[in-house]
Amino acid sequence: MASAEPATDGPGAAAPDDPPGGPSAPASPPADGPGGDPASPPASAPPSAPPAPPAPGASPPSPGAIRFTGPLAAIEHLARARSQNDRTDALRAANAASVHYVFGYPASYPLPAQRNCERTPSGAYAYHCFFYYEGGGQNYYVNFSAATGFRVVKVQYVAD
Repeated sequence: MASAEPATDGPGAAAPDDPPGGPSAPASPPADGPGGDPASPPASAPPSAPPAPPAPGASPPSPGAIRFTGPLAAIEHLARARSQNDRTDALRAANAASVHYVFGYPASYPLPAQRNCERTPSGAYAYHCFFYYEGGGQNYYVNFSAATGFRVVKVQYVAD
């Protein structure tokens, strides 16, 4: 399979919106269950829920930020924003490098129904979600932060 260039450097590299000292730690996603289960339907916290304070050294969420309660919710939001050609909205679900990468390709929304989204046992990412279709697929890497919830930190498309 041929691989498209990734949006960020390899695993462990700091993403553009990571705090000084390295990438967001993938540890600490909530236990699987409603909202935390990768198979749960996309949902975001209600706007009336008070946001958690940012971690020391992290920048606070931008105005209009959305706290995504599961990895699929963040991925779906990014894909929907791409289909509407709305970079600002896409930045609510992903870092700048991921948004730049996704906007370099034609929109693919709705996402393919064939998908596999799993929590990673260790490494630079909390979740790896793969959406596949005949001829290729889309890799989304998602991290969790107590301050911001789930956020797409890397995207890579592949083709046969």
